[in-house]
Amino acid sequence: FSSALARRLKPNVVSLSLHPAIANTGLTRDLQASAALKFLMENVFMRIGRAVGFTQSAEDAPKTQIHVSTHPELQKASGRYYSPLSAPLVRCGRPAEDCGVSAVSD
Repeated sequence: FSSALARRLKPNVVSLSLHPAIANTGLTRDLQASAALKFLMENVFMRIGRAVGFTQSAEDAPKTQIHVSTHPELQKASGRYYSPLSAPLVRCGRPAEDCGVSAVSD
């Protein structure tokens, strides 16, 4: 979507998209679900996800959003998709607008 939107916008408008991240924040504590499902979500799925790098800590989860919304070099990168799973966001050995870009972006 962001790529298609970037093609349709004026050159001085930037369209970027990003993965919102998955983090164990305790948000499911009030979920109206069975105790077994809540246990699976909070203790099994989130732990496995963290072990394989699919989820982030509550402290790391917002880093992609902050990077994409504040880094001045990303004003050149319209149409890109950024993901916390495509780290690092900075000092990746490429231009700043290419750090953290997901493989599905291009």
